[in-house]
Amino acid sequence: MKTHTITIPKGERSRILSVLCIMTFIGSTLGLIAGVYGLNSFTFDFLPPMEGALVQKSRNYGLVSIISAVLTLIGASMMWDLNRSGFWMYLVGIITLFSMTMLIFWGYPMVLFLHLLPAFIGIFFLVMYFIHIKKIPQ
Repeated sequence: MKTHTITIPKGERSRILSVLCIMTFIGSTLGLIAGVYGLNSFTFDFLPPMEGALVQKSRNYGLVSIISAVLTLIGASMMWDLNRSGFWMYLVGIITLFSMTMLIFWGYPMVLFLHLLPAFIGIFFLVMYFIHIKKIPQ
C-alpha cells in the first residue's frame, strides 16, 4: 500500500515583518538587560544619591521592564513563526509597560517622560505590526 504525504507550504514572512521582529528582538533584549540593571543599579557607589522613594520606584520599574521585555520577546518570536496570536502577546507587553510606568512614576513628570519613551517606541511598533498583521496567514 502506498502512502502519500501532503505538505502544506507555510507562508513566508514579509520583509517588513522580518525587520520589525528583528528590531523587536534587539529592543526587547536591551529592555531586559536594562531591567536587570535597574533592579541592582542603585547599589553602586558612583551613582548620585537619590531620594528613597524614587529608588524603590526605579527598582519597581526594573521589574516591570523585565516582565514587559519577556512578553514582547515571546510575542515577536510567535510572529516570527507566523503565528498571529503573537500580536496579542506583544500588545499585553506594551500595555503592561505603558500602564505600570504611568502608575509608578506619576508624581515625577520628567522621570515619567523619560521612562515612557520605550513605551512610545513600543506603541509605534504595535501600530506597524497591526498594519502588517494581514500578511500573516491564518
